[in-house]
Amino acid sequence: MPPIASGRLRRAIPVGFVAVLVILAAASICIKWAPWMLASILLLYGLVLLAVSVRISKKAGNWGMLPILPAVFSTVHFSWGTGMLVNLIMFSRWPKWRYRTEDHEDRK
Repeated sequence: MPPIASGRLRRAIPVGFVAVLVILAAASICIKWAPWMLASILLLYGLVLLAVSVRISKKAGNWGMLPILPAVFSTVHFSWGTGMLVNLIMFSRWPKWRYRTEDHEDRK
């Protein structure tokens, strides 16, 4: 596979997904079809998560993980997408975190 198909595009999909959800949520205030589009996208996403979770649980022979897998996948997707989106918005400039000296001394 070309690099764009295997790596870069796969990393961009959660960012685009979260951006579309944020835009549709904001647009829902004044555009009549935006809430329906948002609900449709989330429903389709949920169905895909469920189908993939069933497939993985069946292949592993462990149906106990079926209720947890959709939560795990959605957490990974939304965390990755939100983090990358914030990083893009802030132009990779995170604030410098400052710790008090006594906090560092306690951890040693």
